[in-house]
Amino acid sequence: MSSYIYTIKDAQENQMKGFDQVGQLIFDFYKQLLGKQSQSRSSIRGNITGLQDSNFPLKYLGDTHYIQQANKECRNLVEKITVKMKIWAIKSLSYAGKVVLINNVVFRMFNYWASIFILPTEVVNKITQLYKNYLWGGAVELKRVPHVSWQKACLSKECLGSPHYKVKQGYKWLMRGHEKVEWAKVIWARTNIPRHAFVNWVYIQYKLPTKIRLNKHCHQEDITYPLCKTAAEDDQHLFLCCDYAKAVGNEIKKCTKGEKQITSAIVSAAIYHIWSARNNALFCSTYMPPRQTLGQIKEQVIYRIHCLNTTSKNFIHCIDSLLK
Repeated sequence: MSSYIYTIKDAQENQMKGFDQVGQLIFDFYKQLLGKQSQSRSSIRGNITGLQDSNFPLKYLGDTHYIQQANKECRNLVEKITVKMKIWAIKSLSYAGKVVLINNVVFRMFNYWASIFILPTEVVNKITQLYKNYLWGGAVELKRVPHVSWQKACLSKECLGSPHYKVKQGYKWLMRGHEKVEWAKVIWARTNIPRHAFVNWVYIQYKLPTKIRLNKHCHQEDITYPLCKTAAEDDQHLFLCCDYAKAVGNEIKKCTKGEKQITSAIVSAAIYHIWSARNNALFCSTYMPPRQTLGQIKEQVIYRIHCLNTTSKNFIHCIDSLLK
């Protein structure tokens, strides 16, 4: 992000040099044409353009701005974002909920300020750090290692990034050199519940904090999978090889004959709820049988279909197969 700002600054400096040269030629031409040798450059410019010279403070977008206070004002933005994130930290939100807050509140604040000032690099870096800390740790201070690097998180959905918004030109600049991933449409399908999609996005990159992955960074005394207690816990065993996952998978296969987007929603919900059942067994010592997990998958997919039914009735017929 800081590199992008420097690019804008360089372009603006080059542009201003060109404008200055052209402006001098126009000024000399009109000075000779009008024959007013004693007339000042500012008055000639005013006659030509109808604009008058002014000084700071100036008003822009309804706010009064002082050039001497620009850096101080930008640092106030960091404080405002920090206050909001401290309030949000009290609430228990999913990763998808945090993304919504970052995109619709924090990034819009950043975008508004960036339209007024060229933000200092230290301010941009601090805001980016706040984004990362809140998304992965739920607080303004860094409390855990991010599951996915921030560079990947800021890619487009088609390149298998998370749904973070970018300014159009910045988006194009960031996206160059990154190939689109065709099956990203499965992860970010409209029918997928956002919190399910986010867990799937982390899983598809093999970044879920399984015991085997955590053991690479910090020794784990017990690396067995808590739902079966027969094998080491990694992505493949968790979602493919374990009898628990097979029991859930065999049942959802009966519901995935039809709309591709509903199939995506069911698979996405299955991965999310198997991971949730694992967390309940590990942290709460609560075992959730496969049939109960299957019931939650069907219930949430049906609820999602009813929500989509308010704008589109393309999927309402899929409910029958889920009720069996």
